Amino acid sequence: MGKIPKSKINVIKRLYYDKGYNMKDIAEKFDVSYKTVLCFMKSNDLKRRSFKEANKNSFEHKPLSFKFKINLKDKDRELLIKAIMIYWCEGSKGFKSNTVDLANCDPEMLKLFILFLRKICRVDESRIRIYLYCYSNQNIDKNIEY
Repeated sequence: MGKIPKSKINVIKRLYYDKGYNMKDIAEKFDVSYKTVLCFMKSNDLKRRSFKEANKNSFEHKPLSFKFKINLKDKDRELLIKAIMIYWCEGSKGFKSNTVDLANCDPEMLKLFILFLRKICRVDESRIRIYLYCYSNQNIDKNIEY
C-alpha cells in the first residue's frame, strides 16, 4: 500500500470532517492502509474524533433496520392504529434505548404487534427478539408452549 500525498489534505479533511467518513473508509478510497491514514492525520495535525463522536458518527451512517411502509391500505392503517394503541399501553417509553420493547402476556396481542413490525415497519427479521421471563416456581416448557 502507498502513501497519501500532502496535496490531498483538503480532500481528507472534507471526507473525514464534512462527510463523516471513518479512517477505514478513507484508507479504502486511497488504496492505503488504515495505519497510513492514521499517520497522515497525525503528521498533519488533523484532530481525530473522540470515542463518543466516532460511535455517534457510526450510528448515524448505519442503514436503518426497517423500512416503514408509506402507502397504507385500509387493513394496514387499521393494523397501524392497533399497534400504536398496544405500544402506547404496553410499550416501554425509555428514550435512552434504541429498541422497541413490549411487555404483555396475551399471545394474540403479541402476534398482532409482531405482524405490525413485519408488515408495516418491515423490520429486518434478524432484528426481532422475543424474551420470555419465567419465575422459579413456573414450568418453563408450559410457558414456552403458551
